[in-house]
Amino acid sequence: TFICELQVSISSLQKEAEEVADLKLITIPEFKKDLMNNPQAYVPASKGHYKVVFQAINQRLEL
Repeated sequence: TFICELQVSISSLQKEAEEVADLKLITIPEFKKDLMNNPQAYVPASKGHYKVVFQAINQRLEL
Protein backbone atom coordinates (compact mmCIF):
# COMPACT_ATOMS: atom_id res chain seq x y z
CA THR A 1 0.00 0.00 0.00
CA PHE A 2 1.36 3.38 -0.96
CA ILE A 3 -0.47 6.61 -0.24
CA CYS A 4 0.51 9.93 -1.74
CA GLU A 5 -0.95 13.15 -3.05
CA LEU A 6 -1.47 12.61 -6.77
CA GLN A 7 -0.53 15.71 -8.72
CA VAL A 8 -0.80 14.18 -12.21
CA SER A 9 -3.39 12.15 -14.07
CA ILE A 10 -3.46 8.49 -13.03
CA SER A 11 -3.23 7.59 -16.72
CA SER A 12 0.25 9.16 -16.82
CA LEU A 13 1.58 6.75 -14.17
CA GLN A 14 3.52 3.67 -15.28
CA LYS A 15 3.11 0.55 -13.18
CA GLU A 16 6.18 -1.62 -12.64
CA ALA A 17 4.72 -5.12 -12.89
CA GLU A 18 7.47 -6.63 -10.72
CA GLU A 19 6.73 -4.17 -7.91
CA VAL A 20 3.01 -3.39 -8.05
CA ALA A 21 -0.06 -5.55 -8.64
CA ASP A 22 -2.45 -2.68 -9.39
CA LEU A 23 -2.91 1.08 -9.35
CA LYS A 24 -6.23 2.63 -8.45
CA LEU A 25 -7.64 5.74 -6.85
CA ILE A 26 -10.04 5.31 -3.97
CA THR A 27 -11.35 7.60 -1.28
CA ILE A 28 -10.19 7.23 2.29
CA PRO A 29 -13.60 5.86 3.40
CA GLU A 30 -13.47 3.31 0.54
CA PHE A 31 -9.93 2.33 1.55
CA LYS A 32 -10.94 1.83 5.19
CA LYS A 33 -13.92 -0.31 4.16
CA ASP A 34 -11.86 -2.37 1.72
CA LEU A 35 -9.10 -2.81 4.29
CA MET A 36 -11.65 -4.29 6.71
CA ASN A 37 -13.33 -6.50 4.08
CA ASN A 38 -10.26 -7.55 2.06
CA PRO A 39 -7.15 -7.31 4.26
CA GLN A 40 -5.37 -9.91 2.12
CA ALA A 41 -5.31 -7.38 -0.75
CA TYR A 42 -2.91 -5.13 1.17
CA VAL A 43 0.55 -5.31 2.66
CA PRO A 44 0.19 -7.03 6.04
CA ALA A 45 0.30 -4.51 8.88
CA SER A 46 -1.25 -4.10 12.28
CA LYS A 47 -4.41 -2.06 12.76
CA GLY A 48 -2.28 0.36 14.76
CA HIS A 49 -0.13 1.01 11.69
CA TYR A 50 -3.10 1.99 9.56
CA LYS A 51 -4.52 4.09 12.41
CA VAL A 52 -1.30 6.12 12.45
CA VAL A 53 -1.41 6.44 8.65
CA PHE A 54 -5.00 7.72 8.69
CA GLN A 55 -4.21 10.16 11.49
CA ALA A 56 -1.27 11.53 9.49
CA ILE A 57 -3.45 11.93 6.40
CA ASN A 58 -6.16 13.72 8.37
CA GLN A 59 -3.60 16.08 9.92
CA ARG A 60 -2.17 16.85 6.48
CA LEU A 61 -5.63 17.51 5.03
CA GLU A 62 -6.39 19.97 7.83
CA LEU A 63 -3.46 22.25 6.87
